[in-house]
Amino acid sequence: MTELDDQVVAEFRANAGVVPHAMGGHFGVESVQVDDSAIISAREQLWNEYRIVAEHGAAAAYAALSSGVYAPSRDERVAAIISGANTAPATLATGGS
Repeated sequence: MTELDDQVVAEFRANAGVVPHAMGGHFGVESVQVDDSAIISAREQLWNEYRIVAEHGAAAAYAALSSGVYAPSRDERVAAIISGANTAPATLATGGS
């Protein structure tokens, strides 16, 4: 694994919690998986196109949508909550990775 991979994994571990998983299970929420490159691309796109600062873990939802891993049904409304609180600003200046 590269240093960037380690950073992505560390952010996921720091932000993944028991309560969100329990709530998701209770309400029948299903998960999808996106690879690291899709998350990095989504994070870069959020910064480059919209100037939204996103940590890797928060960019995962946008990555699932923008990469097509998750495609909402026709009548489904989707919201992605994107946080940038744990982002190192220097990583944005280098293209977001």
